[in-house]
Amino acid sequence: MSTKGRKPLSTAEKKLKGTLQKCRENPDAPKVTTSAAYKPVAKLDTLAKKIWTRTVQFLKENELMGDVDVDMLTAYCMEMSKYVEHTRTAQQMEKDNAIAIAELEAMDINILSKIDAINSLPRPDRWYRMATMAFEKALKISDRYGFTPATRQKLKIEKGDEAPDALSAFFNPMFRSQIEAKA
Repeated sequence: MSTKGRKPLSTAEKKLKGTLQKCRENPDAPKVTTSAAYKPVAKLDTLAKKIWTRTVQFLKENELMGDVDVDMLTAYCMEMSKYVEHTRTAQQMEKDNAIAIAELEAMDINILSKIDAINSLPRPDRWYRMATMAFEKALKISDRYGFTPATRQKLKIEKGDEAPDALSAFFNPMFRSQIEAKA
């Protein structure tokens, strides 16, 4: 489902641009809770660690990184690493294939043998497909789960009632124990 117009900017982005107006601020936007150091929840390869370090530094400097973002940021870094590695593999494969084709054309062999040899070369399109899939996953993580500031700004935190009413207590055992404890 897409929305018309441009994507809304977060409060932090508006502050950075200098276009923040109090009347257009979302009062129900969640506040970001931060800790001193963040560590990925899974083991990352070298490239994903570089992406992690760069992204965490940027998000912390702009006060956009929260404690709940660690899992999604780990998955994001892993997918972006896959995207870069698959793209590099496909590009290298294209270079190798171009060299092999040039060598085949220089050979004095039958045209059908050349065609068979060219068709037997590894194809980079499957690596590009995997790279595209990894990038799409990273984009979904960044957009769908509130990882990007603009999507986080759309979220609203609803504040629950302090004291549950009798109807809530009837349907929810957690509220029932709270009412019984007060009585």
